Amino acid sequence: MEPEERLVGADRGQTVTDSMYDLDVGPKPMDVVPGPLPPLFYSIPLGPAWAPYQVQAAANDALFPSEWTFDTNQSYAQMADGSMLANLVVTGKLPVNEFSATGAGAPGIGSISQSATGDRCQPT
Repeated sequence: MEPEERLVGADRGQTVTDSMYDLDVGPKPMDVVPGPLPPLFYSIPLGPAWAPYQVQAAANDALFPSEWTFDTNQSYAQMADGSMLANLVVTGKLPVNEFSATGAGAPGIGSISQSATGDRCQPT
């Protein structure tokens, strides 16, 4: 074979294929098992949280199903130099800070019990 002769058609080898980069179809090493995904932890508020009751999330939302949150919108104003100023408008219902006029009190809490084994859940 002459140095300037080029390989064509079936004589040419392919070093890279699209399936090598496809995580669903491409080749995977059989001797290495991937580790499990790390668990996701979401902090729990220490006290009552303000639910602004403006926009409700979808019932199938992965993180906050059917929870209420703020509504946001953008507004723009022209400044004196002709440039535009972007503003974020956040709306929500204000929290109620007064007692009921009907005299309704706080909700009743039933009996409280504490486990002697501590506060951790045992794996099943």
